[in-house]
Amino acid sequence: MNANKRAFLQTPRGTVAVVGAGASGIAGLRLLRRLGLDDVYALDDGAPDDVRARLSAADLDPNLYRGKVTWPNLDGADAVVLSPGVPRALAALQEAERRELPILNEIEIAASRLTRTKFYAVTGSNGKSTTVSLFGHLLRQAFDDVFVGGNLGTPLAAAVADGEEPRVCALELSSYQLETIDALEVSGAAVTNLAPDHLDRYPSESAYYAAKARVFGLLRDDGVASLNAGDVNSQRHLADQAAGARFDFNVPAGSDGVSLDDAWAVVRERTQTMRVHIDAPTLRGAHNKENAAAALALAAVAEVPAAQWQPGVSTFPGLPHRLEQVATVDGVLYVNDSKATNVDAAIKAVQSFDQRVHLLVGGVGKGASYARLVEASRGRVVGVYAFGEDAPALVAAFDGEIAVRRVTDLEAALAAAAAGARAGEVILLAPACASFDQFRNYQHRGEVFGAWARARGAAT
Repeated sequence: MNANKRAFLQTPRGTVAVVGAGASGIAGLRLLRRLGLDDVYALDDGAPDDVRARLSAADLDPNLYRGKVTWPNLDGADAVVLSPGVPRALAALQEAERRELPILNEIEIAASRLTRTKFYAVTGSNGKSTTVSLFGHLLRQAFDDVFVGGNLGTPLAAAVADGEEPRVCALELSSYQLETIDALEVSGAAVTNLAPDHLDRYPSESAYYAAKARVFGLLRDDGVASLNAGDVNSQRHLADQAAGARFDFNVPAGSDGVSLDDAWAVVRERTQTMRVHIDAPTLRGAHNKENAAAALALAAVAEVPAAQWQPGVSTFPGLPHRLEQVATVDGVLYVNDSKATNVDAAIKAVQSFDQRVHLLVGGVGKGASYARLVEASRGRVVGVYAFGEDAPALVAAFDGEIAVRRVTDLEAALAAAAAGARAGEVILLAPACASFDQFRNYQHRGEVFGAWARARGAAT
């Protein structure tokens, strides 16, 4: 760790530039102000009026905004707090690194204030939000003062700025966050799986996988890693880097760890074995069985009493925008999986249904091929409706394989699918793309889909 970074975490001081004024950056600003730093400011490449409005909405002085992310606007700062959505490859940040300015993540600053907290981390290409949410739900069966967040939901800095001092933290960490974090000690780290993603930001799959592998560098000496034993990419790219204690999931039957037996997870630790029924409505699909196994592996590592595992799984409420059943209209089920922002996630969504599927896809592509999604859709998907910036590439991929139609936007896709769907079929939003061409984020996209679907039901 950069010595200047270590010194700043021990005693935050000086002039601090927060780069990126989204949820993470605003949380960092709030915490820094609470720690008594007066000379903090925000840089963001967004529209100035929008940035100032976000600051005002968070009860921050809009004049904290000082312009775009350029070196002249960073020059004079003693430290940089980097939001995960801002690439480190920007010239201004490269210059900051060359001059050995500490570049921090808001999570590190928040964690440095929580001296009695145990941290657990979940990352992976897909399923990390479901896994960390279920793991957090299991933790709450046993412990008070549990925080669940990070890349999902509330930034840790926001909770600490509000005075929270959780006993246990379950953190979802993205590859973007892991690029920056190295001052966080975790007692357990799980990687759900690895699949090509974010190739619009990383120069190669191996570079993306290397960012994920950084989570193992955060493990305490007594920390435990948990890998997906059935995921080829995880075994190929991560197994050698998780060199300490391991408690894996999706392991072969009879092995220590968590194995899967149809609708059951079997947790085996030395001579003790516990079977947990995981066929819950909020854990639809084979991929969610793996997510449940990952959450149970972490629960075992975190010493959640085994008696709490089944009640926890059975009462798990699920996640919005993740295979969320939002309406049934004239016998047609509308399912919102807006969080399926890459090809692998969309494949898993499609494979979760035995019924005929009308698939809504599109948005900002991430550089991955759609060929695997086409293959997974054969025999399941009867119609594809492509919208948004990457619609031409999606149409080209599906053309001649499955009936595909290009439409202008999500509303047009939903209308076209509704016109063709019949009772017993599914209209599935699993975009395989990011949302930023037409929506604020994937949540906004899912909310719009759900509102339209429910409005159709109300109108019939």
